[in-house]
Order: sequence, then structure tokens, then C-alpha cells
Amino acid sequence: MKKKKIVTLVAIALSAIVIWAYNEYKPLPVVYCTSTYPDYSVKELAIESENIVYGKVVSIAPTQMHEVRVSTTLDPTKVEDVLYYPVTPVTISIKDSIKGDELSKIIYFEESGVTDTYIQKAQGYQMSQGMEVVLFLNEEGYGWGSQSVYPVIDDQVVLQDKAINEIPSNKINSISADVIEEKYSISSSYEAENVSTTSLDEFLKLVNSYIN
Repeated sequence: MKKKKIVTLVAIALSAIVIWAYNEYKPLPVVYCTSTYPDYSVKELAIESENIVYGKVVSIAPTQMHEVRVSTTLDPTKVEDVLYYPVTPVTISIKDSIKGDELSKIIYFEESGVTDTYIQKAQGYQMSQGMEVVLFLNEEGYGWGSQSVYPVIDDQVVLQDKAINEIPSNKINSISADVIEEKYSISSSYEAENVSTTSLDEFLKLVNSYIN
């Protein structure tokens, strides 16, 4: 009887440990950023941006909660509530300051991160260590969602749909989305099998034509 009681207590203890471990380490649900922005062309992005940079991701800091003051009434001038959403500070080592101050590094705030209750993925292309990228940024280090992020792989810029219409068709190439993820470790929320690219020189020539 005593042995049976001990076995029962051990079983209860093990069950408690399993439940604790599950609650402690269970996978968090994954969601994608749902922020909405005006739908900009490359030209409009170039004009609106305070800084346009080409650089490389050198570090990714822990998630922060960004505060946004909003109106809960029909009057947008009456701001009386606060919302929070996760952002991840990404340090970019600058290879070329295309627009704005000449900087060696810049902090880009990606709308993504890990919270206590969920993981938020960025829309479009997710930043990763060592990734090269062209970014269109406002004065606070934020972009206009996924349309502000142009990954660069082997001197080829991965194009957003809007940019395709602004570049001569004979300057556009195609690459498998699987290759971008598997070879270059760049993940995205896009579902297309193939994506369009153009040379970095061609893309920067386009951007410079809008700001000079």
C-alpha cells in the first residue's frame, strides 16, 4: 500500500512538472504585422524619406514595445488612448548614404518581435544577421511597412511589385523565392514562387534620379 502511494505521488509530481514545462516553453502563436500605410511608388518613397541607405545588418536588439497615441472618437484631434506594438531595433552598418546625413550606422525599427504572449513577424522581408538591404526611412528610423525594405543579394536588389513598373523590363531578372530563403536565409511573408530582381547599380540609379 505504501509503495502504491509513493508511485502515485511520483506520478502526480511528474504530471505537475510536465504541465509546468509545457506552460513555460510552449510555442507562442505567430502573427504578422497588420500596420497599414499609403501605397507608395519608389519615387514617392524617395521623396518622402528622410534617409535612404544601403547597408548590412550587424546586430538585432531585443524587442521593445512602441507606444502610439490614438483617438477612440471620430475626432482625430482628441488623442486620449495609448496602444502598444512590438518593434525590433536593427543596427545597419551603412555602405552608402543615398539620401540624408552621411552616417556610418543607423538604427532601423522593424515592426516585429517576441512578446510574452505572441511572436510578431514583419510583413514582407524579415531582417536577419548579415542581410544587405536598401531602406527608405523617416526621421525616427521607421519605414512605411514592407514597401520600404529592399533586400540585396549578390549585388541584385529584390524588387517590390511597385518598383517593377519603374525599371526597364530588360533590366529585370527572376529568382526563386526558395533560393532567397534557403541560400541567403531571408524569409518573407510573400507567397510568390519567383521574385524579380535588378542590379544594385540600376536600382540606385533609379532612386538617385528622384532625389537629385
